[in-house]
Amino acid sequence: MGNSITQFLQSSIAKLFKESSLEESEHAHKLMEYQCLPQFLSSPPSSFVRCIVSAATAISSLRHRRRTSAQIY
Repeated sequence: MGNSITQFLQSSIAKLFKESSLEESEHAHKLMEYQCLPQFLSSPPSSFVRCIVSAATAISSLRHRRRTSAQIY
């Protein structure tokens, strides 16, 4: 009795993970298709550029903080 319930739960969880994986794969493909559109490649939106610049600034700041912390300790 307990073994059949365990098998049922395992197959249900496996099915859920497979469905979720397929859905995420579809989202990734849509994103890649969008990024390959000619208008995106020729001139990215200014908000996108601002996002990239702020991310690069944040990473640089974190690296500087890490080096400073390492020097203190």
